[in-house]
Amino acid sequence: MRMSKHLHWPHKDFTKRTLGAVLVLGCAVVTTPLLAEQVPIRTETKDGNAIITFGWTDPVAYTHEVRDGRVEIRFSRPIEGAFNEIAAKLGDVIEDGRAGADGRSVSFRLKRPVEAFAFYTGTQVTVELVPKEPAPEDKSAAKSALNQPSDAPILARSKPLQVGRPLAPAQAVVGTPATDAPRIRVRTGEHPDYTRIVFDFEGQVPFETATDNGVVTMRFARPFNIETESLNAGNIRLIGGGRSAVRGSETIVTLAVPTTSNVRAFRAGPKIVVDVREPTGSVEPVSLPAVVAASSTPAPSPASANAETASAPNEAPAPAAGPVTPVETAAVAQPAAAPVAANEDGRPRALTVEGTAPPAAAASDGDPPSDPELSPRALPVTGVQVAEPAKVTAFPGEDQLAFRFDFAEPVAAATFRRGGAVWIVFDKPLTVDTAALQVQAGEAAFEILQLPSDAATVLRIRTSQRYNPSVSRDGLAWIIDLKDQPLQAQTPLPVNAQPESPVGARVFIPVPEPGRPIPVTDINVGDNFVVVPVIPLGQGVGLDHQFPQFKIQLAAQGVIINPVIDDLRVRSLRQGIEISASGVQLAISNVSDDAAAHAQLAASRPMVVALQELSRYYAPTNQIRVVRREMESAVSSAPEKRKTAPRLELAKFFLANAYAPETLGVVQVAISEIPLLENDPVVRVLRGASSFLLGRYQEALVDLTHESVAGNDEARLWAAASRAMLGDRVGAARDLRFTGSIARDYPRALKMPLGILIAEVAAETGDGQGAKLFLDALNLEKPTPSERAMLKYAEGLLMQLDGDFETAISLWEDVLESENRPARARARVARTETLLKLRRIDYREAISEYEKLRFAWRGDKMEFDNLRRLGGMYLDEGYYRKGLETLKAAATNFRELPEAPEITKLMSDTFNALFLEKEADQIDPVKAIAIYNEFKELTPAGARGDQMIRNLADKLVEVDLLDRAADLLKAQVQFRLVGEEKARVGARLALIYTLAQEFEKALDVLGGTNEPNLTLELVQQRRHLQARVLMGLNRQNDALTLLADDASEPAELLRTEIYWDSGKWLDASRSLRLLVKLSGAEDGAPVNQVQAARILSYAVALTNSGGERAIAQLVRDFAPAMRESTYGEAFQLVTAPSTVGVLDPATVSAKVAEAETFLTAYRDKLKDGIPLSSLN
Repeated sequence: MRMSKHLHWPHKDFTKRTLGAVLVLGCAVVTTPLLAEQVPIRTETKDGNAIITFGWTDPVAYTHEVRDGRVEIRFSRPIEGAFNEIAAKLGDVIEDGRAGADGRSVSFRLKRPVEAFAFYTGTQVTVELVPKEPAPEDKSAAKSALNQPSDAPILARSKPLQVGRPLAPAQAVVGTPATDAPRIRVRTGEHPDYTRIVFDFEGQVPFETATDNGVVTMRFARPFNIETESLNAGNIRLIGGGRSAVRGSETIVTLAVPTTSNVRAFRAGPKIVVDVREPTGSVEPVSLPAVVAASSTPAPSPASANAETASAPNEAPAPAAGPVTPVETAAVAQPAAAPVAANEDGRPRALTVEGTAPPAAAASDGDPPSDPELSPRALPVTGVQVAEPAKVTAFPGEDQLAFRFDFAEPVAAATFRRGGAVWIVFDKPLTVDTAALQVQAGEAAFEILQLPSDAATVLRIRTSQRYNPSVSRDGLAWIIDLKDQPLQAQTPLPVNAQPESPVGARVFIPVPEPGRPIPVTDINVGDNFVVVPVIPLGQGVGLDHQFPQFKIQLAAQGVIINPVIDDLRVRSLRQGIEISASGVQLAISNVSDDAAAHAQLAASRPMVVALQELSRYYAPTNQIRVVRREMESAVSSAPEKRKTAPRLELAKFFLANAYAPETLGVVQVAISEIPLLENDPVVRVLRGASSFLLGRYQEALVDLTHESVAGNDEARLWAAASRAMLGDRVGAARDLRFTGSIARDYPRALKMPLGILIAEVAAETGDGQGAKLFLDALNLEKPTPSERAMLKYAEGLLMQLDGDFETAISLWEDVLESENRPARARARVARTETLLKLRRIDYREAISEYEKLRFAWRGDKMEFDNLRRLGGMYLDEGYYRKGLETLKAAATNFRELPEAPEITKLMSDTFNALFLEKEADQIDPVKAIAIYNEFKELTPAGARGDQMIRNLADKLVEVDLLDRAADLLKAQVQFRLVGEEKARVGARLALIYTLAQEFEKALDVLGGTNEPNLTLELVQQRRHLQARVLMGLNRQNDALTLLADDASEPAELLRTEIYWDSGKWLDASRSLRLLVKLSGAEDGAPVNQVQAARILSYAVALTNSGGERAIAQLVRDFAPAMRESTYGEAFQLVTAPSTVGVLDPATVSAKVAEAETFLTAYRDKLKDGIPLSSLN
């Protein structure tokens, strides 16, 4: 018994993580089993093949093997699943599904010999079992197709393959036929995401593959008769044709595929498999290249060949023959030009490419936001905002009152006191039942009033003057507590006066992505004010700020601006709120009240630090070893009970020189000997700072926010730095500004990274003076080239803040030439966003830049932010598939981040918009279907999911994919629907089967969905469909019996069709006379296309039934009108006296359109774009 086993690792990073976990766990792997993961498993049967997909959410290594009549799949992590149920669904191929004893494997007994393929589809593992004939006699080179990994490397070339004489781009070689060469069968199979071609070789054959602009060239090392005829039938998705030719001692196969399809060739035992993946652009394959006859003359010299190749025109392949199907028309084969920055002449300057360029983009059907600088929550609202009923509950208590507002999405909030009332504002319009809320609140609320607003919910609640609001959250719900408490913000927002801002004098309040400004009229006070709600919990303005032209008031949540002038302008930007004036100059000074209060506090007391005089522990590079030996010697020579002090001295030395792992090691030894040391502020700061230097920011925060360091400014500095690195730049800015002076006294190894971070955060949050102060100090420290790159990046941020965009871009371009990878990544983002803001590049060019970053920077919060931004831009530009793919990568790889649920919600909202709100109607139907198949896990549960599937079925019918539409509706009819809806959808399914001429299936569906108490209209429609199905089964008499009492127009059409096809012209003429009457045709009046067609058909039936008098009357009534119709000539021919009784309808076929039938009415409606679901 031959056995093979293949080990697959998804990628290098995963291998490192897994091996690292094994090394750390050691023997614990044996004694402590991991929790098994409940893995969703999907099955599918396609062309007799059994397909099993294990839906792992994270990459997993796997092996697969066949032994003793079973196929086994073994994973690197434990798995749980209903394996016997899977076997039952694929009972023609497998049975007896069972889990392995180790909990990491699953196996199935094979009911027949199979070829097995296993491969990755994203993080999922797909196993495909292909039944085969009994294996032939064993040959030395032949092995089971199961015995090679599907991703075994094969030599692939980026340029077209050259065989002898170089091929012109759009040509192929014709060789001589190999009359006695082995014949090789070619099989194909279509799958949701790819089309597979299998070459049934019986032994190992060396081969090479090259792909160029949709033309795949395969070279096999021996002559073969490869049966490519089946590839030219025109009915194989993604395959435009195939050709095989023998040239000398090798065989060349040429395939035509879509230009943006990824083509993968691999071995499966002796067989060779080619997978053509779903394209990113058009699904239409290119044409096979023109044929060049093989020449018997010697091949030209390399020089002449090169010259000939160079002179050959680079022509695109000719379009495929046949009807042209409209698709999205972007530059599919032409990737967007890479964005460049400004040269001295003002034009953007070219950059060196870092990473890999993105795939060619698809056509766009979406417009970018009008102002990328604005906060996403502050973008203008499009369309009519319909206020939903609010989900709000009041909870009165002893001397307090609470309100809970439930939301299904993140909503920004504000709450404050004004004019003797508490105000609550949300940036989402809701309708609040204030009367019901007043009853719930009881006597604690004197009055609850909702003020009108098109874009927000504004509540004014009169209550006791002692009651002030505080805020908390439960998931997405906001809870507002009113009780006897001070009015204060949990996290006061800084208010920065910037009289010298490049955009003019302004006040800037840093807060991430604030909501849109809400204008409010206070009917009691009689004035207007502006509310800016914010999402971050407890962030509000902590003091009243009085300026000559406006006032910013104290708020527990959000920002409230009371204008004094009419020209005040409030804008919500991505990083905060900007207050400026239009037409007048704001009268403000540099130092705000908040900044002055901080300065006064800082001057009134010294900084509290744990690591006194840390700089004295710093040693020059050439002295590190000497000092280290001395300090380690001091530890080893100290008495056992007195080692703690020299150990901590050694730890300070390591930290001062940025030896973070060594610092942690020494601290851990000290704690192991004296556990109480863990609560010593010095130890906590040593360990927290070391964790920060190692990039373990969450671990650092555990130490740096411990109660033992409460009130310690040094711990506060490192904690703020950790929060900044985790993405909370705005929240960290205040603490960094207040405690940043501590870093100035640090040794250089710590001062540089901390100082650069403080300068970056200051510049990003609008504190230009603070940023400049630190940058000037750091530039005096003789920075290394790597440090200089980080300083230049921060200087670019400062220049951008000052409005000097040209200098900022130039600085970032210098950084892009440096060796500092983190600095390069940040500079590329900053440069791209600035060029986009200045409209020097468009969204496609920005997408190209972000795609380069995907391969240049991986694994931290910055990658998450970049993926989030890239995915958003793809969606904004209408590249839905790429956008959802990118967002899925962010949500999957960074699921521990608090922002990850927002990504998941954006994906769900986009998916719902495409397939529930029918935005997918604006893109190519095949692309829409591909998007659904790839992200079907986003389908909502319940009725919304049912509606989505029916919408998709409409889409499938639109592109004539009737079998796939039928599969979707069949599942709904069998498992989801009841009553009238089941009968209605059953009728649609029966129509699909009827259009596909699968009449037996249609009859079964109608019989299985015949529900009671249906509407008359639905009963009649189902009756007509059943009659048409009976006609398709050659049961015309049964159809006539079913229609006997039906006088409707569709019934008459069906009867006419039966009589016409059977040559019963008298009966046909009677039915057609009724149809002419039902069409509204009147003698002497003009006729439309339908009326003219029916009159002509009536004339044909009368002529063949010998109705001379009736024909004469028909001519008197309609001849003048028919002469003006498109059927005038045919009508004259049919009604001529010489044709009565002897007319063959075929003689007028060239002049008569396709006869009107029951089904043509449905087909015409579908062609006109009317969805299937709208037909009943």
